[in-house]
Amino acid sequence: MKNIYRILSTLFLLFTLSNCTSKIDNNQNVENNSSPHDSIALSSDIFGAVKGTIQTEEPTDRIGLILYLGEVITDSNGMFGGFLNPETAPVAIYDSTSGEFAFSNVQPGEYSLIIHEVVLGGQALMDENGSVVIILVEQGLITDLGIISFTGF
Repeated sequence: MKNIYRILSTLFLLFTLSNCTSKIDNNQNVENNSSPHDSIALSSDIFGAVKGTIQTEEPTDRIGLILYLGEVITDSNGMFGGFLNPETAPVAIYDSTSGEFAFSNVQPGEYSLIIHEVVLGGQALMDENGSVVIILVEQGLITDLGIISFTGF
């Protein structure tokens, strides 16, 4: 039984490695052949898309992040907030090396960008006044958020 487990584990590892899209040159530099921005697909004109790049002081701070489009809520003072339902929220394709992300085939509407880290939880992208930045997704269009400076939790 142990031998079967080892064989299956080895086959799985070989299959996984054979499907990688990165290559290493002789100088040990990793070159990624694709970007989340390249993966944006609109299956019809009724959907929209969002793309951008997360920038951090340390590249390792981008590891383990999950990006969602959350609902926009308003409090009694007129400040906007973000609400995340991970079961229904769109999830980004995200490259922690470059920080690039993309959401494809998103229903048009207003969203908040939620940056989630498994251990520390989530944080909505806020403006300088402490209100959530509202992202407008329109039919047939790609909304480019540009570079987003993220200082962490």
